[in-house]
Amino acid sequence: MWKCLQDRNPKYPITYTLYKVSAGTKTVVTQGGNPVRKVVTAPPVAPAPFSDAFATFNNIPKLTGGDTYEVKFESGCLDRWVPVPDFGILTSLYVRTSATQACFGTPLTLSVDLPDTMYDIQWKSDPANALDRVSAADLKRSSITF
Repeated sequence: MWKCLQDRNPKYPITYTLYKVSAGTKTVVTQGGNPVRKVVTAPPVAPAPFSDAFATFNNIPKLTGGDTYEVKFESGCLDRWVPVPDFGILTSLYVRTSATQACFGTPLTLSVDLPDTMYDIQWKSDPANALDRVSAADLKRSSITF
């Protein structure tokens, strides 16, 4: 056990498992009868980003009442329980701009302080064609320039 505590590097495989916590009882979340789990068997190899060793769970329903989610992280002899914050639905955000005034012919950058890896971002405009020259992929990023 002491060796495990001294070595701060993750041991592979790394397993992330999503649990629902209800009245103090933890149960594995399932989708289609399968546990919501990600197993990373080996460290990412360049040029793959290190984030490939992280876990993202999609299409997880929002909980009601006092229920919460936790992720169990397992790596070698290390087990950690990580509470998942309730991010909720964000309908109104502060949007930062690169200029105090938009001028025709001058690039303008808009951004929000949200990671596009965690939120499904979709930029929209009025009039609808104002962002026609921005690619569909860029419209899903936390920052756009047009």
